[in-house]
Amino acid sequence: MSSVWNRTFINGFLSEVARTNAPLDFFSWHWYGDSPEQLRDTVIQVKSDLAAHSLTGAESICDEWNYMRGTMWVPARREKHIRREFYEKQRNHVGASFVAACMAVMQENGVDLSTHYDGQPHMMFCSIFDRCGIETKTYRAFEAFHKIYQSWAWTGGHADGETDLLHVAMREAREETGIERLRQIGNGAASLEILPVWAHVKRGKAVGSHLHLNVSYLFEADDSLPLRVAADENSAVGWITIDRLAESVREKDMLPTYEKLLNRTNVC
Repeated sequence: MSSVWNRTFINGFLSEVARTNAPLDFFSWHWYGDSPEQLRDTVIQVKSDLAAHSLTGAESICDEWNYMRGTMWVPARREKHIRREFYEKQRNHVGASFVAACMAVMQENGVDLSTHYDGQPHMMFCSIFDRCGIETKTYRAFEAFHKIYQSWAWTGGHADGETDLLHVAMREAREETGIERLRQIGNGAASLEILPVWAHVKRGKAVGSHLHLNVSYLFEADDSLPLRVAADENSAVGWITIDRLAESVREKDMLPTYEKLLNRTNVC
């Protein structure tokens, strides 16, 4: 993880990675500013740096970003009223429009993953909830982006302390699809991943950004059985043919995981 402003470190690090042929799965970086155009320039610079060292296969991950004026970091400008102005903008219409523009910039310019800092209501930099966990205007920008980005996805849920993960996976599949007769494919878990979960509201409560340790199981069922929407979990349930998977899933970062699981069923 590095700051994109430290050019000497970045070039030295990437040169050493290239020289030693070390595996680089991703390159992560922070960005704070008040101009989506500056973010665009940073995204392009990161891609250019990776390409210059023949590391185009590494993912570009912006692991912290938020609205922030440069003067916020100058000690003489850290008076309470200056900080309050910035924090208020992070949460009001200024922050909302800024977030929407930044997400569009990152999506259009090849950022593989981004994590907005911060989504915890008790934190000073939290821009999507107030201290009581009530959604701000900036939250609505994320919500709108999510709705535009609606996608078909797998079933699943939290273990919540249960140790029988197969039972949890089967229970969630039944609850979210309405299909009771499921048969496991193979023995044991089919896959293990660490997946990011963005800040959101669930059942009226604020949930901050975090990582999921994801354990996947494979099931099969009769596709003639009736399906049932679970109103508090999804808006639609349906069968998707394998050849239509890529066009049906809008969360493109999930496609490699889905394809990996399909390969393990020996059906594609």
